[in-house]
Amino acid sequence: MDPSGVRIISLFLICVVELCIWPLLCLIVAGVVQLINKKIRKKKPTGRGIKLAAYATIGFITLVLLEIVYFTMYWFLQFSVWLLLCLIVTLITAAVQLINKKIRKKKPIHWAIKLAGYVAFYAITLFVVCKVLEPYPSNWFATNKEYRELVYELYNQELYCHEYREVYKGFYGEFVISFTESLGGTMEQRDYITLKNAVEEYMEVNESFQEKRISLNFRLSSGESLCNIFNFNPEMGEMGTDVPCWFVKGIYANNCTELAVFYHDFSGISARVGTLDDMQELANLCNLTYLKLYVNGMDKEDQDLEVQYLEELNTLLPDCEIHLN
Repeated sequence: MDPSGVRIISLFLICVVELCIWPLLCLIVAGVVQLINKKIRKKKPTGRGIKLAAYATIGFITLVLLEIVYFTMYWFLQFSVWLLLCLIVTLITAAVQLINKKIRKKKPIHWAIKLAGYVAFYAITLFVVCKVLEPYPSNWFATNKEYRELVYELYNQELYCHEYREVYKGFYGEFVISFTESLGGTMEQRDYITLKNAVEEYMEVNESFQEKRISLNFRLSSGESLCNIFNFNPEMGEMGTDVPCWFVKGIYANNCTELAVFYHDFSGISARVGTLDDMQELANLCNLTYLKLYVNGMDKEDQDLEVQYLEELNTLLPDCEIHLN
């Protein structure tokens, strides 16, 4: 499905969930108020219309506060700041209008003028907030403080066809930084190496990160995993000592030359290639200790050809564990 279609469906589902949550919040507020009035305050019942309006207002305010927390933690900070600003200004103006009507006995402003004023204020402040506040990684506040600077640095990298998505703890206890792909091709691999180099440079400067396990995860907008780059061996859980133990899984390269150019300092590669005609280029992979290749167009019945390729690969990379197809 097209990414824009996915976003529209997601927003629609969010709206549906909110429409379900709002009445629930109103019922909770109503129940609490009724209990207090009945058991503690012994007050005379209020008019039904007034009660419904009060419950709806309190439920709506609670829902907005929950959304502010959600957007601050998991989406983007600008929207939560805008929601909070709108909520504060709306409550203040509503209180002022109530005072003017009930206490100062002033003529109320026409509802159409008030509505136009609110809409204009909301639109202008949304534009200003998004322009003034810098963007930040989506689940910034849900990320451990020690990783925030690294995430922010990767978030601000100039990438060709990926964008930051989220961070989370992986199966091996590693810190996974996930990116979503919008385009494909050779430029895709340039993004892989740009981010890998940024992590490596960051870890060189920050000694406390030199023993941390990091995984860069690349996915389609649909959520399907494309590629993983680890700074450790995911099979053994070991990190490099003399040289970095960079390991990549799930990449596609047109030929072996691309592998040699992009992944020349990797310790492990699991990849799909279009051809092995230029396999001699793999000799430039100086740190390679593990290689797993899937060759497009080579059937499992091609036993003789597979044996020939394996012999040549073992000659080129004598200290490397090699698996073919």
